[in-house]
Amino acid sequence: ATYRQIVGDEPGRLRAASPLSKLLPSNLDAAIAIASSEHPAILATQHLVDAAAFGVKSAEGALLPQLSASAGVSS
Repeated sequence: ATYRQIVGDEPGRLRAASPLSKLLPSNLDAAIAIASSEHPAILATQHLVDAAAFGVKSAEGALLPQLSASAGVSS
């Protein structure tokens, strides 16, 4: 009765859900690898590290000598 109240129709023929074990990693190492590559906090921290590395490169570039040249022609 609850399904019909929410959906507005009878459920008809339902199939059993597939086992959740198909969605889980096969072992602990696989779970750790997935977590390391997909966890939002880890990804955000990796982006912060990359941004900091670019900041260091930018600061190093500001300390390098600069060369400039100009030319002109007059008649």
